[in-house]
Amino acid sequence: HQSVCLPMGLPRSAVVRSDYDGVWRELFKQRHLPFTPAPDLEQMWGYYKHGGMDEQALLDQACEVVGNFPRRHDAEDYRAKTYTLMKKLDTQSREDEARMWTVICSCRFPEHPDAYYNHGVLLSKLCDRAKFSGASKTLLPSLDGADPKSMPTEQYCALFARAAAGYYRRCLKVDPRQRAAYINLIGSLERNEPKGWYDEIQSIAGTAVKQGIWYNRWQRPPHFVPSLPAKPWHDASQFELCRRLEKHGDAIRAE
Repeated sequence: HQSVCLPMGLPRSAVVRSDYDGVWRELFKQRHLPFTPAPDLEQMWGYYKHGGMDEQALLDQACEVVGNFPRRHDAEDYRAKTYTLMKKLDTQSREDEARMWTVICSCRFPEHPDAYYNHGVLLSKLCDRAKFSGASKTLLPSLDGADPKSMPTEQYCALFARAAAGYYRRCLKVDPRQRAAYINLIGSLERNEPKGWYDEIQSIAGTAVKQGIWYNRWQRPPHFVPSLPAKPWHDASQFELCRRLEKHGDAIRAE
């Protein structure tokens, strides 16, 4: 077994590319992770070498996970901080680095659903970007140091859609009451239509109904209010807004 150098806490000028790449290769060996496409290490390395404290923090936290060091923040604070950093990268279209925060968080909290869900969202975003780019070929990065592989965009999208579905499924395995994961998993299957997608959607929707997410597997609204009666017309007197409008109806008409 080849030892890995963990360049934790070193100034960026002292970190070499081989050690940087080695950290991410080791991180991806975590056995509990669902199938995860490799990030673009070339791009990540460029951001790291010319970045700041956030890029340093990403590498340091990966080193701490690989080295099995204890957390220095309580669980809630750690998850909140990593989520903020992940969203910041996501808004800058730096999805691969954002994904690494979710991997780190999944390693720290394998029984918490949020990081799995967030990773699925980022993978779906990358899939959709390639799908709607209009390009016939898309580059697929590798962790082994080889040049990115050019592959048909359809194949690339199938790979990332499968990976996203895997993360949504893991989220639901950890917590079967995650409404957003049901919605995104079903949506991903409907958009990409992998083999057996229709029957799987019916099964997923049935499970969601059993968990109280929806009342009917054929009706799967993203926004569901269980206390709202399912009827076409409602008594206006039951809503405060309507009561106030009726009370001041004369004043409203006078205006």
